Amino acid sequence: MDGNLADSRLRGARGSILTLLRRGDRTVAQIAAAVGLTGNGVRLHLAHLERDGLVEEHGKVPGVSKASRLYGLSPGGRLVFTRAHILLVRGLLDELRRRGGPGRMRRLLETVGRQWARAHPPDGPRFAQRVEAVSRAFRGLGGDPGLTRRGRTLCMVLRDCPLGDLVSRHPEACAFGHGLVSELAAVPVAGLCTHGDRPSCRFELDAPSAGSAR
Repeated sequence: MDGNLADSRLRGARGSILTLLRRGDRTVAQIAAAVGLTGNGVRLHLAHLERDGLVEEHGKVPGVSKASRLYGLSPGGRLVFTRAHILLVRGLLDELRRRGGPGRMRRLLETVGRQWARAHPPDGPRFAQRVEAVSRAFRGLGGDPGLTRRGRTLCMVLRDCPLGDLVSRHPEACAFGHGLVSELAAVPVAGLCTHGDRPSCRFELDAPSAGSAR
């Protein structure tokens, strides 16, 4: 992930709203009074922040004529303010490599990827549904997957690895993505990711033939 991403999301009016909600849930009227916007302006910004997965509704409070919605940070919104999780995972991976070596590290991270995938199953058994589940999973993790096809090989590319901060230090972390794709797609998968300062992801899937029931 780009280390400047959190800073960019904290700029302008939406950044002010996020910073305010960090201190506690607020109604539209309370947000408007605190950041100097109209109620309609706040609702517009909240709609964008909800769409981006940073803000969510946290119940309602009674009012004179009707209840008012309370808005607060989502789990993703809270992550805007911290990179402690990255530092923690880096430390854990450092220790895992020291104790078990790269091979054991890859096996463990692939298992974690498969377990994560099982908690986010596809909508159906067909290959197209499984590929959509893979794309949806990567989008949920902050990636922007693109698909191309050459014969029976389906190639999924993420130019900006969602685990980039970890992969640049620990290339073995790619095994998480390989496990995720393999579990959801249920076909042979080749991982052809690039590492370095700007890691990118590339997975080639052996798609079933047109007459296959999958």
